[in-house]
Amino acid sequence: MANKKATVFILNVANSMSKVFSTALTVMTENIEDKVMSGRKTDMVSVLLAGTPETYNVLNDTTPDQYERITSMCPISQPNLDLLRRIQNISTSSEETPPADVLDAVIVATQVIRDHCKHLKYEKRIIVITDNHNRIDWLDLKDVAGILQDINAQLTVIGSDFDLVVEHDCPEEIAENYTNWKRLIEESGTGGETMTLEEAHVITQEDVAKEVRPTPAYRGYLYLGDPHKSEHVLGIPVFMFLRTKTISLPSGHKYSAHSSGPSHKVEPSIMYKVNNDANVNAGLTSFSLGDADEKVIEDKSRLEQAFRFGKTAILISRDEVISNKFTSKKELTVIGFIDKKDFKRHYLHSNAYILMNANTHSLEAAKGLAAFAKALYDEQSCAIVRYVQKDDGRPRIGILEPEDIQGEHDVEYLLQYFDLPFAEDIRDYKFKSTPDEKVSDPKCIQLMDDLVDAMDLGSTMEGNDFLTPEYSFNPIFWRFQRAIKNRALNPDAPIPDIKDSFKCQFQVHPSFKETAGEYSERLASLLNVRKVIDKGKEKRKYNAMDDMAEPETRMNIDDLIGNAKSSQRGPLYTPAAPGDTQSSSSSKSKLYTSGMITHVGLISPVEDFYALLNQPSEEDNVDFAMNSMCKAINTFLEKTFRNENFAQVIKCLKALRDVAIKEEAALNYNKQMREIKQWCNPTNKASNRYELWELLKKESLGLMTNEESEDIDNVNTTKAVADKFWNTDEEDEHALIEKVNNTQISNSNQDTGGFKISDLDELEDSDDDDN
Repeated sequence: MANKKATVFILNVANSMSKVFSTALTVMTENIEDKVMSGRKTDMVSVLLAGTPETYNVLNDTTPDQYERITSMCPISQPNLDLLRRIQNISTSSEETPPADVLDAVIVATQVIRDHCKHLKYEKRIIVITDNHNRIDWLDLKDVAGILQDINAQLTVIGSDFDLVVEHDCPEEIAENYTNWKRLIEESGTGGETMTLEEAHVITQEDVAKEVRPTPAYRGYLYLGDPHKSEHVLGIPVFMFLRTKTISLPSGHKYSAHSSGPSHKVEPSIMYKVNNDANVNAGLTSFSLGDADEKVIEDKSRLEQAFRFGKTAILISRDEVISNKFTSKKELTVIGFIDKKDFKRHYLHSNAYILMNANTHSLEAAKGLAAFAKALYDEQSCAIVRYVQKDDGRPRIGILEPEDIQGEHDVEYLLQYFDLPFAEDIRDYKFKSTPDEKVSDPKCIQLMDDLVDAMDLGSTMEGNDFLTPEYSFNPIFWRFQRAIKNRALNPDAPIPDIKDSFKCQFQVHPSFKETAGEYSERLASLLNVRKVIDKGKEKRKYNAMDDMAEPETRMNIDDLIGNAKSSQRGPLYTPAAPGDTQSSSSSKSKLYTSGMITHVGLISPVEDFYALLNQPSEEDNVDFAMNSMCKAINTFLEKTFRNENFAQVIKCLKALRDVAIKEEAALNYNKQMREIKQWCNPTNKASNRYELWELLKKESLGLMTNEESEDIDNVNTTKAVADKFWNTDEEDEHALIEKVNNTQISNSNQDTGGFKISDLDELEDSDDDDN
C-alpha cells in the first residue's frame, strides 16, 4: 500500500507578522514546491490562513459565529502550480483586521484531516507558522491534545519570536504562548516539535535527497543448490532492495514556438474494434470517435502479431510465439564461488542491490543470511548466482559480494548483488603502450608518491568525510530543479548559478593548492611537460582557397569564343579538358580543387555551392548548382527553430544572387525569392518568420530586375515589379507583371533585341582587319 501523506499548513497573516511575513511565506512555499516537484499523488496538502478579513472553513459552516477569520485556500489534495501562484499573492491583513485565534485554526485543521483521511492509514501532519504576540484561548488545550492523539496527527509549531523566550526580558504573552504550545505537543504524544522561524528557513535551504519508499525488486528465495534438479536444496526467503541508482534529470517535453494557435483534433476515418465480452461489458459506445467508420472484428483469432524489420512488418503467428516462448521460474540460485581477488572491479556494471531477510520465517532467514554472508567474508569469496526477477523473465548472471558494517552492538554482515556483463557488454579496448624511461625514474616515482600523500583527504579538516556520496548532492540536478521552480512562478527568472556549497566538487581542496602545486611544477619540469597552444577548430579546407576573395564566376568573352576561326555552323567554343589549367574555369578552380562535391550540404553551403560551380564538367553546372543551393535553403527553413538558421539563409541568398547576376540566371533566383516570401507570410507580423522578412529587406535581397541581369527570361521583372515585391499584397505584383507582358518591348527602329550569328561574323571580320 502506498505511503499516503496529508499535511495542513496554517499561516498566520495577522498584521503583527508583517516584518517576518516574507520569510514565513518562503518557508511554506519551499515545502509545497518540493511536493509539487516530486509529483506524488499520495503526498497531499491543504493551506489555512489565520487572521483574514473574511471567514471560510468547514467548522464555521456548521457552527456560525465560531472559528472566525480563518480561511481555507484549498481542501486536502495534490498540490499544483495554481496553488503556488495563489500563495505568492498572499499578504498580511490590515491593522483594522483583528487577529484570529491560531488554536482555532489548529482545530479546523484537525477537522479537515478527519474528513479527508477518515480511518485510512495516512501520515498526518499540521504545520503552524505564526508569531506569539496575540492572545490565544488555551482553555481547550487538553481537548485539542486529545483530538490530535485520536487522529494521530503530528503538530509542528514554527514561531517567529521563539528565540526571545531564552531572554530575561521576554514579553509575558510570548512566554505563555510558547509554554502552552510545548504542552500541547507533549500531551498529544504524537511526536511534534517547536522551532524558530530562522531554523525552519535554514532547513528549507538545506539539500535533502529525495525520499524513496523501499520497494523490493525481488521477493523470493536464495537457493543453495539447484531447485529444478535436486531435492536437497536450502532456500532462504529474502527481499532484494535497490541500494544505488543513478537519478535522471527532469525530462522535457517538445514545445513548438511556431504554432500561432491551438492544435486541431485528428479524426480517424476508420476504427477497428474487437467484439469480445470485455468490450461488450465496458460499452462500445464509450469508445466512439465522432464520425469514424467503425469496423468490428468478430473473431479475435484473426488478429496476428507482426514485428518490425526495418520498415517491413514480419508476421509471426500467435501460436508460434506462445510455443517458442522462453520459459523460466523466479529464482536467485547460487551457481558457484570465486575468490574475491580474482574478480575484476569493472565487471560491476549495474546498480547495487542489498539482500535482506523476508517476512516469512524472518528470524531463521536473518540467521541463515548472516551466516552465509560471514562465511563468504571470512573466505574472501563471492558467489555467482542465476537471477530471474519474475516467472518467464529474462535470466541474468550476477554476483553476491559480502560486506561488513558496524551495527548497533557488533559488526554485521550483509550481501550485495550486482549484475555481471555478458560478452556483448564488455568494451575491452587495446591501447598502444608508450613506454618512457622518465616514467620509471625513481625520482619521478618519489615525486608522484609525495604528491599523493600531500593530497590525502584524511589530512584535511573534514577528514575522509569530504565529498562522501551521502553528503555530496548532484549540482546539475539541483540547478535543473531550482530553474524549473523559479520559472514556474516567474517566466522571466534567470537560470540560477551552481550553488556555492556545490562548487567544492569542481575545485581542488584549498589546503592542497599550495603543496600540490609545488609538486606538480616539479613533476612538469622533470617530465618536460609543455603547454599545448589551442589553435581552435580547423575549418573545412580546399586547395588554394581564399575565404576573403570574391569568387570569380563570370567567364571572359575571349575564353568563351577563343581565337578559333570556325565556320558559321561550327561550335562557338570547345569545352576545356579536365586537366587544362588554362580552361574557362581556371579562375574558379583556384578556389576549390579538392574532392568532388555532389550537392550543397548544410555544414558549409556557400563553399559547397562555389565548389559545384567550379568542378570540371562538359556540361553547364550553373543550373544544377543553383537548384542544389535552393534545396539547401528550403531545408534550413524547414528545420529552423525560432531564428537559428536565418543568418545562414541570408548568406546563402547573397551567394545565390551574386552568381545569378554573373551567370544570367535571374529567373531561378526570383523564383526562390517568391517561395521564401510565401514561407515568411509577411501578413502575419506576430510570427517568428516575419523576422526573416525584415532581414531580407535590410539586406536588399528582393527580386532581381532586368536592369541588374541580362537574362532574357527576366525581361518582365522591371524595377516597378521588384518594388512591388515588398508589398504584402501579392495581387499588385501579379497585376503589374501582366501589364508588362502585354506591352511590346521594342526600339525606335522596331528592331527587337537579341544576339544574332551575323553579329559574331562581324566580330570575326573586325578581328581579321585588326590583324
